[in-house]
Amino acid sequence: HPLGLEFLSRVLEKPEPTGTQTMEMLMARDVIRGRLLEQMERYPVLLWPVAAIEAFAHGQRRFATEGK
Repeated sequence: HPLGLEFLSRVLEKPEPTGTQTMEMLMARDVIRGRLLEQMERYPVLLWPVAAIEAFAHGQRRFATEGK
Protein backbone atom coordinates (compact mmCIF):
# COMPACT_ATOMS: atom_id res chain seq x y z
CA HIS A 1 0.00 0.00 0.00
CA PRO A 2 1.44 3.44 -0.90
CA LEU A 3 0.93 4.94 2.57
CA GLY A 4 2.59 1.94 4.21
CA LEU A 5 5.62 2.22 1.94
CA GLU A 6 5.89 5.93 2.71
CA PHE A 7 5.96 5.16 6.43
CA LEU A 8 8.50 2.38 5.94
CA SER A 9 10.85 4.61 3.95
CA ARG A 10 10.74 7.26 6.70
CA VAL A 11 11.58 4.69 9.36
CA LEU A 12 14.44 3.18 7.38
CA GLU A 13 16.05 6.63 6.94
CA LYS A 14 16.61 6.92 10.70
CA PRO A 15 19.43 5.17 12.57
CA GLU A 16 18.56 2.08 14.58
CA PRO A 17 18.02 2.76 18.29
CA THR A 18 20.73 1.67 20.68
CA GLY A 19 20.11 -1.06 23.23
CA THR A 20 19.78 1.57 25.95
CA GLN A 21 17.26 3.57 23.92
CA THR A 22 15.26 0.42 23.23
CA MET A 23 15.13 -0.48 26.93
CA GLU A 24 14.11 3.09 27.86
CA MET A 25 11.28 3.01 25.30
CA LEU A 26 10.09 -0.40 26.53
CA MET A 27 10.14 0.77 30.17
CA ALA A 28 8.16 3.92 29.27
CA ARG A 29 5.65 1.76 27.40
CA ASP A 30 5.28 -0.52 30.42
CA VAL A 31 4.61 2.45 32.74
CA ILE A 32 1.87 3.73 30.40
CA ARG A 33 0.41 0.22 30.08
CA GLY A 34 0.37 -0.20 33.88
CA ARG A 35 -1.44 3.09 34.37
CA LEU A 36 -4.00 2.19 31.74
CA LEU A 37 -4.65 -1.21 33.35
CA GLU A 38 -5.10 0.45 36.76
CA GLN A 39 -7.67 2.85 35.32
CA MET A 40 -9.45 0.03 33.52
CA GLU A 41 -10.17 -1.65 36.86
CA ARG A 42 -12.60 1.19 37.55
CA TYR A 43 -13.58 2.00 33.95
CA PRO A 44 -13.36 -1.25 31.93
CA VAL A 45 -14.54 0.30 28.66
CA LEU A 46 -12.68 2.86 26.55
CA LEU A 47 -14.62 5.14 24.22
CA TRP A 48 -12.31 7.05 21.91
CA PRO A 49 -12.89 8.80 18.62
CA VAL A 50 -11.37 6.93 15.70
CA ALA A 51 -9.65 10.09 14.49
CA ALA A 52 -9.33 13.77 15.34
CA ILE A 53 -10.45 14.76 11.83
CA GLU A 54 -13.17 13.62 9.45
CA ALA A 55 -12.54 10.70 7.11
CA PHE A 56 -10.31 11.41 4.12
CA ALA A 57 -10.62 10.20 0.55
CA HIS A 58 -8.93 6.90 -0.33
CA GLY A 59 -5.31 7.54 -1.33
CA GLN A 60 -5.35 11.16 -0.19
CA ARG A 61 -1.90 12.29 0.97
CA ARG A 62 -2.50 15.88 2.15
CA PHE A 63 -4.88 16.73 4.97
CA ALA A 64 -6.13 20.23 5.69
CA THR A 65 -6.39 20.89 9.43
CA GLU A 66 -7.27 23.98 11.38
CA GLY A 67 -4.29 26.33 11.53
CA LYS A 68 -2.12 24.29 9.19
